[in-house]
Amino acid sequence: AGDGIARVYRSTDNGASWTMSWDYVRNVQVAGGKAFMAASRTDQAMSVYNASTGAWDARGLPEAPLGAWMGVAHNGTVYCVASPSRAAVSTDAVSFSVSTGFAAVAAALPIPVSRLYTFGSRFIAVGFSAKHIVAMVSEDGHLWSQTAAYPLLDATSARTILQISFVGADLDGVLYIGISYLESAKYITGLISTADGKDWQVFPDLISASATSLNPPELFVRPGTSTIMLGGTLIDTDDTGVELFYEL
Repeated sequence: AGDGIARVYRSTDNGASWTMSWDYVRNVQVAGGKAFMAASRTDQAMSVYNASTGAWDARGLPEAPLGAWMGVAHNGTVYCVASPSRAAVSTDAVSFSVSTGFAAVAAALPIPVSRLYTFGSRFIAVGFSAKHIVAMVSEDGHLWSQTAAYPLLDATSARTILQISFVGADLDGVLYIGISYLESAKYITGLISTADGKDWQVFPDLISASATSLNPPELFVRPGTSTIMLGGTLIDTDDTGVELFYEL
């Protein structure tokens, strides 16, 4: 908001109107049909939106996640909430248990993970450096394995990775992530994908040579289609509201 306070707004008419439901929010994410909110990105506390009462019900994690929250994900069976160093799992989004295998795998990675997604029925935590992507994958949120320490960019390339999107798009078991690069003092927007967390595809640049933003696009799947919509500061280039998207 313009006053510097982060707020949650909700709509029950497909976006025609919006009402504020919570303020002073740090992290909000929808997973498994539920809306989750963390009032502090390093806090042990979490809230889940209760559609029947219109209130946010407080939840407690078994231990503080240590580090910035990567968010909450649902693989069709269980919920997983994670930070770069710890994770917890729940079947009902009420009671959470510490992930037994996340911490050890995360600690052994050459780069910290900083994003949490799902693709198919799997969870995937992803990290990045100037040239590399790392990933760790789990079927149940407890047992994790490292799948990649992948050189996404050639070592001789003048390009470096700046950010990847917090939201990923899952289409038919393939995960798509927005990405931003820096090259010659210009920001470049693109898209990457993986079907297994090990091998990654780099798509052609979406928007090149901008000096105005370093944020990657956040991805959304258009309902009922195989179209990924990309939203972000570089996407709307004029007042006509032209949509830019990848048709996959």
